[in-house]
Amino acid sequence: MYTNLEYYRHKNPVNKTIKKINKPIKNNHEKVKKQGFSVITVTNNELFIDNIFENYDRQILENKELIIILNKNRLNVEKYKSKAKTYSNVKIHSIDERMSLGYCLNFAVNISKYELVAKFDDDDYYGPKYLSSSIEVFKQTGADVIGKSSHLVYFQQSELLAIRDPNRENRYVNFVNGSTLMFKKSIFKEVKFANISIGEDTQFCRSCLKKGIRIYSSDMYHHVYIRRKSRSSHTWKVSDKFLLEKFCKPIMKTKDYISYANRIKTLPI
Repeated sequence: MYTNLEYYRHKNPVNKTIKKINKPIKNNHEKVKKQGFSVITVTNNELFIDNIFENYDRQILENKELIIILNKNRLNVEKYKSKAKTYSNVKIHSIDERMSLGYCLNFAVNISKYELVAKFDDDDYYGPKYLSSSIEVFKQTGADVIGKSSHLVYFQQSELLAIRDPNRENRYVNFVNGSTLMFKKSIFKEVKFANISIGEDTQFCRSCLKKGIRIYSSDMYHHVYIRRKSRSSHTWKVSDKFLLEKFCKPIMKTKDYISYANRIKTLPI
């Protein structure tokens, strides 16, 4: 994943049961107007170029756009623009690598056209119904920010599918995983990403709570955090063993994690 969010959370845990907030809960932002999503992805690794476009393309949603921010100077902008020509509604922008991830995210949100914004990581898996099912969550809950506190993790080396932070589905929370963060663009009048590159999504959630903006954790499906075989390819270079023991509940060995994530097959839980 792009940032060392796991380390930040380990040192600054905020994913606990939501506590009573002194300020009244707000829900006076604009309702879901356009049934569409602006997907924003910030990347610094060309290795994931295909994954970025595939995650966007498989979304079964008519009104959508993809905004890719290249945050590494050595990345070939023309390569991304050339690939984007074969897809609909894709914008490519390059921002100097000296600028923070938070800065890049704010830039992307400001140029987005839909009322709903979804942050996609470049190396995760997002199922076909990820966006469409999330629209229903916005409608049913009235929350201004949604995501997943409990989510699926797939360990490539051991072919193990697990749940990270189980039992945090379908409830109001004080944090959702950064790679699943979605929000109504209207809250940007009050809350923006901090100008940092580690823990910017954690800080975003904290800022929302301080403003009385509700955060809702949906179910764990339609998204998978992929833990690759090479530990060095991750920003957070801990072992799979550490991640499993500290944060995850193992489910099963499988090569077909996609069918379980998309609820084609039923998880044995």
